[in-house]
Amino acid sequence: MNIEDIEKYKDEILACPLMAGLEDSDVVQILGKGTELRHFESDEILDSRNMYIILSGCIQIEKDASDGRRITMSSAFAGAAVNVASVFETDSQMSYLRTKGKVTVVEISESAARTAVERGGAFAMNMIRFLTDRIVFLNKKITNLAGYSAVSRLRMYLEEKSDGNTVLLHCSLSELAEYLGVGRASLYRALDSLKESGEIEHKGRKITLKKNFN
Repeated sequence: MNIEDIEKYKDEILACPLMAGLEDSDVVQILGKGTELRHFESDEILDSRNMYIILSGCIQIEKDASDGRRITMSSAFAGAAVNVASVFETDSQMSYLRTKGKVTVVEISESAARTAVERGGAFAMNMIRFLTDRIVFLNKKITNLAGYSAVSRLRMYLEEKSDGNTVLLHCSLSELAEYLGVGRASLYRALDSLKESGEIEHKGRKITLKKNFN
């Protein structure tokens, strides 16, 4: 990225948790060599070898289902960083990133990300916090998924995907059941259980988390 682009999108760049607390000079150094401002049209697949800071638009995170279908599991919007862990694990495809509508991102190559971390400072600490948060979340998820409760699995999923107190499902209930590793009937019972306990409201693809959701 050049200085003009960094200045133009500085507010959007600094909204990303990976860039929190950085001085302007640090931002210029990190987003220099090995990064690029990219504009994408809708329904494009991004290069999984790079990480991205979303400046505008929406990126859908997709996974392969066991039957070969590719399903959307979540969406990320402006200010989010996506594909962060993948730049340190290049031997496997963790997920697929598809644009939904026009999208503008900072594309950060594997080498640029590694160099920024090796320099240390605020960016390295932000990266550690970001990845640590993911580890903590995944540990909680493993604990919940280790049991047999479809309610626990659903509750963890809703906690992860909630935007405030709302979850918009980007897949069918059948696909969600497969993702959670439960039967479709078990998922329906779990939804009914959370509705009856007053923890959620469910209408179509929208699930609202109530105050007593835990």
